[in-house]
Amino acid sequence: GYVWLRSMPPKGRVVAGQVDDTLFGNPNEHALRKVRTRPVELRSVGVVGAQELQGMATRAWAGPQDRRSMGSGGEERQRLKALSDARKAKWPNTLEALRAKKERARQEKAAADEAVRMALDREEDALQAEKRRVAIERANKMIYDATDRVKALHSRLRECDAVTERQRQIELKKRIIAERDEEAKWFQLEQEAIRRFDAEEDAKLEEEAAKKAALAKVREEQLAGRNMERAAEQRVREEETEMMRTLVLENFEAEKRERVHKVERREAEKRELIESNRALLELRAKEAALVEQEEAMISVYKEKKERNVQQRREKKAAMFKAKQEQRQHLIDTQSAQLAAMTSDAEARLDAQMAEVENKAKPAPMPAQGPSRAPTGDGEVIWGESDSGSFCNPGATDDARASQASEARARKEEKRKDDLLIMHMSRQRQIRWKAEKRLQEEADSRHLAESQAALNRELQMEEDAELRAVIDRRKEYDKVLQAQMAQKRERKAAEEREGLVIAEMSRQFNGDDDEIYEQYAQMCLDEYVAAGKELAPAKLYLAKELKKDSILAN
Repeated sequence: GYVWLRSMPPKGRVVAGQVDDTLFGNPNEHALRKVRTRPVELRSVGVVGAQELQGMATRAWAGPQDRRSMGSGGEERQRLKALSDARKAKWPNTLEALRAKKERARQEKAAADEAVRMALDREEDALQAEKRRVAIERANKMIYDATDRVKALHSRLRECDAVTERQRQIELKKRIIAERDEEAKWFQLEQEAIRRFDAEEDAKLEEEAAKKAALAKVREEQLAGRNMERAAEQRVREEETEMMRTLVLENFEAEKRERVHKVERREAEKRELIESNRALLELRAKEAALVEQEEAMISVYKEKKERNVQQRREKKAAMFKAKQEQRQHLIDTQSAQLAAMTSDAEARLDAQMAEVENKAKPAPMPAQGPSRAPTGDGEVIWGESDSGSFCNPGATDDARASQASEARARKEEKRKDDLLIMHMSRQRQIRWKAEKRLQEEADSRHLAESQAALNRELQMEEDAELRAVIDRRKEYDKVLQAQMAQKRERKAAEEREGLVIAEMSRQFNGDDDEIYEQYAQMCLDEYVAAGKELAPAKLYLAKELKKDSILAN
């Protein structure tokens, strides 16, 4: 039996409900018909056979080990799939087969079109080659006809034409004169015959006057008829003579037109030769103009390059001058700063020394004399101030001695203090001088380092500019070398071409007599076939080729 499933079939799996009925038929047609008769909400189901459902359940409930054991038949499935694919590949109505067939047809059509194009290209190449060959042969014929020997031969052939034409004219004139003489002779013979006949008739008439009296009228009629016939014959002869004269004149005019046509044809050939020579001269003039233009361009490029080099030199000089001015300005600025610092330090040291000297000077003595110090018991003690001695008249010698020693001790202490102050001032000055010297040395080192850095920078810039100039010169040398190589190649090509032309000229001069003789013999054969006079051409060829075989022929 079958199991009805409400779910959609799994992805990638074809069930019986999805099989095309038109290919192999549907074994589940009865069940599908029952499904189609169901309501719409129950139609989205799939029909699966019991065996397939059992297999699905087995695979669903099987573990990994069972799946591996079931998958051991993969090789068999692959073999069966390969057999199925091989059988499918032989089917002519599949999409792949149709695509392959269309691709083969497209490739065959492209190959056929390419073959047709190649055939057309070959035909076009052959046609162009034939055209080039014909043009080359025609040009070679024109060039060969333009040589002096061929021109001389053609002039002799034209002389032969003129001699032949003259002979024909003479023969025609002789024939006309002979015909006229023949006509006059026949006319005289006819007149003599007429006179003789008339005499005979007169004699017969005289002799047979009696016999022919009766027939006189008939005879006269016969004579009149005969005279009429003779007159008619005379008119016929005159008409024939006139017709022959007209025919001769027409032939003469035709020959004259033929001569004019030949002259025009020769003039046309001459003009064509002149045009070809003019075209060749124009081509050479154009080539010379191109060479001059190239030389002018080279000279212009050279002048432009020289101007650029001069401008670069001027620019380099200006940059060097600006850098020198900048360096001098920096040196002046640093020197001014150093001088200002030095003057400030010296002023400060002078002020400190003046202050120390002012402090080291002794205090001035009081102008009123010894002071009198009152005591507590009404005694007056005479003594000195801090800077001098004092005495007390009422004191004892020991007191005065102690006071003097105290005054000396105070004075010594003051002197020590002054010495200490002077020593400290001297040490301060020494330290300031050392600091000034160190500062000057540091400033000098800084200035030297700055100058060295500036010099290194300037040197690097000069080196870079020099390298750029060297690179530009190398590029210029490369261009010049390339131009020189091109000139050498052109010169070598011209030399090779000259050698080839010389070799061809040598070979041509070696074979020229034979070619010229063959050409002359061909022209003579043509004139012989036309029945023309060849005496001038034979004499010229015998003299030119130094062969008597021409005269023999």
